[in-house]
Amino acid sequence: HAEWASVLRQLKLVVVDEAHAYHGVFGSHVGLVLRRLRRICAKYGSRPRFVCCSATIANPLQHAARLLGLAEEGLALVGAEQDGGPAGERTLAVWLPKELPPSAAMEWHERMAPGGAKRRVSCLSDAARLLAHLVRHGVRTIAFVLTRSVAELLVTATRELVGEPLRDKVGVYRAGYTAQKRRAIEKRLFGGELHAVVSTSALELGVDVGSIDATLHVGLPATMASL
Repeated sequence: HAEWASVLRQLKLVVVDEAHAYHGVFGSHVGLVLRRLRRICAKYGSRPRFVCCSATIANPLQHAARLLGLAEEGLALVGAEQDGGPAGERTLAVWLPKELPPSAAMEWHERMAPGGAKRRVSCLSDAARLLAHLVRHGVRTIAFVLTRSVAELLVTATRELVGEPLRDKVGVYRAGYTAQKRRAIEKRLFGGELHAVVSTSALELGVDVGSIDATLHVGLPATMASL
């Protein structure tokens, strides 16, 4: 590291973006790298300030302390109330598909105890109806799903519900497409040509979604970061 002595000696700020992504084995490796960076900087007489950025973490101070190897008491939290960036008002709604009516076959094959799980309408079919409703009303929407196959099923069902000429306003975005095709979809979305895009998490990687009116998350997110 002697070749980097000039940089390390003058280092003032280290930004750790998307800090919530550093967990598990990967997070352990990143934590060790950051600890080594702190030790090397101290050797050259610098004490850089570390800024960990995350908008989707429930325990920011605890996570940052473990990641950087510092005490929580020495860290400061800059929350949403101190955020100077522009942000519109958001409304969060949780949708529970309705229960299916009981049938003799269901009762025969499934002897459920009181309070047991109930059969419900597929969340995919409900998501298609909701997305079609948003498209008809001109609400620019991104629907996030977990897998490519579900993305294709949802976009097909939504196009069938909206019919012509709105079916061409619904697109799909996933990692299996070529980079050229994905850029073309992004251009149509940002240009207002598309009213809705069904996507896997691929759309979250470095893409500025601009002025999106609504997002639809199909399925139950396991963590706050997933939401």
